[in-house]
Amino acid sequence: CCCCCLYHPVAVNDNSNCFDVSMSTNNEQNYDETIAQLGVLTHQFEDAHPLWQNVKQTVLQDSQELPSEPQEGNIEYKLKLLDPTPERLVHLTTQMKWRLAEGGGEAIYQIGVGDDGSLHGLNIEEMQQSLRTLAEMAQRVGATFTLLRRSPSLDGRGHIAEVHVRRADDAHHFVDVRVLVVGDSGCGKSTLIGCLSSGKRDSGKGLTRLDLFRHNHEVISGKTSSLSTEVIGFDGMGKVLNYDVELEQASIRDVCSTATKIVHITDSPGCEKYEKTTLFGLSSQRPDHVCVVVNGLAGITTQASRHITLSLALNIPLFVVVTKIDKCDKDRLKATLIQVMKKLKSPPYNRIPHIVRTKDDVLTYSCNPTSSTRNIVPILMVSNVKRTNFDLLLHHLNFLPSVNEDIMEKYSHEQPCVLVEETFQIGEINIVGGKVTKGLIRVNDELNIGPFKDGQFKKVTITSIQRNRSYVSAVKAGQVASFAVSCDNIRRGQVVCAMDMNIWRSFVVEVLVLNGKELLRTGLQCTAFVNNVRQTVIVNSLEVFEKHVRGDNDSMDTESNHQRTHANVTHRMIVSFVSHAEVVDVGARCMLDASPFQALGNIVDLIE
Repeated sequence: CCCCCLYHPVAVNDNSNCFDVSMSTNNEQNYDETIAQLGVLTHQFEDAHPLWQNVKQTVLQDSQELPSEPQEGNIEYKLKLLDPTPERLVHLTTQMKWRLAEGGGEAIYQIGVGDDGSLHGLNIEEMQQSLRTLAEMAQRVGATFTLLRRSPSLDGRGHIAEVHVRRADDAHHFVDVRVLVVGDSGCGKSTLIGCLSSGKRDSGKGLTRLDLFRHNHEVISGKTSSLSTEVIGFDGMGKVLNYDVELEQASIRDVCSTATKIVHITDSPGCEKYEKTTLFGLSSQRPDHVCVVVNGLAGITTQASRHITLSLALNIPLFVVVTKIDKCDKDRLKATLIQVMKKLKSPPYNRIPHIVRTKDDVLTYSCNPTSSTRNIVPILMVSNVKRTNFDLLLHHLNFLPSVNEDIMEKYSHEQPCVLVEETFQIGEINIVGGKVTKGLIRVNDELNIGPFKDGQFKKVTITSIQRNRSYVSAVKAGQVASFAVSCDNIRRGQVVCAMDMNIWRSFVVEVLVLNGKELLRTGLQCTAFVNNVRQTVIVNSLEVFEKHVRGDNDSMDTESNHQRTHANVTHRMIVSFVSHAEVVDVGARCMLDASPFQALGNIVDLIE
């Protein structure tokens, strides 16, 4: 959160289960006994990897001042909450609901901080009473309540508490975050996801990755060729629900029924042969975050460098995981980290890499990326064989915010629309899977699906809906689900909608060329990725001009941030689909790929 890095937090004992003080309003507890543990501790975290002390890192400078309380967003300052009247308690509860809605179901409360950001601090008795009031507020809205950390006030005589509140939306049942994992082949992406979801250590030969493979040739070759998603569930106190202490695996239905937060981690191919599948995942899934996995032994390869460049150009929140540190000596690990930092710091992106060493770093740089932490890229170092630092990685995943939640929320009252990303059959039943971008879809709704190659749409009935492998009666904008439909010859790239939509064969796109500028010419054929559409296009005309483009520090809304570029030279071109017309919109993000040529931009006009 924005204020976490601005005062000096007191570290908690790493031998405890995450934190010394945690409470959930879903369970009846003796809050007096729990809150009485608020005494300031002086235990320090121990480094999980001894090589960290030999690695130089970039650290933000602490400040003694906080910005004023933001009027929007999910961060709330409270100086004290002492014996509120019933009317005041109703107002505070309503305010908490608003902050939770702003944060997609999550909010951060700073107790002992004035509205102007002054760090007053409270004594123990005042802090206990304030936390009791905050717990009652959370209980009224049906939220979980966890005290994350404490710090002394500036004069050293009071205490400041940071509290995390999480409430699942009534329609969601949990906070939903989507993470796309990218990286070079052989860096351990699939193994990492398998270890995270199973709680097991890898054998050193990729045993834990087998459950993610979808095809026999993937098992034989050991190389991922498709997009595969695993689910990791967390309860209100940050406990992983996928397995118990004896590593007995829970079903997806059980995980989703009890979780307050679900992280969907999607594995992607690293082999250059399947590069277009990875690009399709970036385009169609609209992930909240991208995880770039780097092999600690190999460092930044050409493929890893391209993935980092593309993720930064898309301006999707990014974090880096360095794997195989159990095989790295001090010099090799240091060289890899220097490569990663140099890549992230390079113009025009100018990110600030920060090595995550403690759980306190996770809270500072993962909870709520704001203006003070927006450009920071956390770097975590893990070993799949020894499970080194997996507690930090899981902690990081637990606190990742849902970036796209507020974007989708404003579309939930419009006419329904689903982008078809996957199609398959179960017996004679046709299934389409994809993200609901607008509206609400219920079982037995009669909608349209298309366009087919003749440009027409067909009537279709939604006979059943599944979300996270469980049957549901309805889904809304922002959710991903699969639908049984009464229609044949369906394909990826179509849309399920309430009424026929306009389709276009040609469009104008303004792009920034990322790689292979010398290959760009009139007549070039390349693959275009626009939302869920993946089709070959041909460049009909080409124009180069200069255009002012905002930098990272300019104010832009979240939707525009995904379209942001960082150079003044822009190419405007008219392109046409080679096969058939598709549904595309002005403002949609467009990626062009004809390896090694890659370009990223926006559709600015549509041509009849």
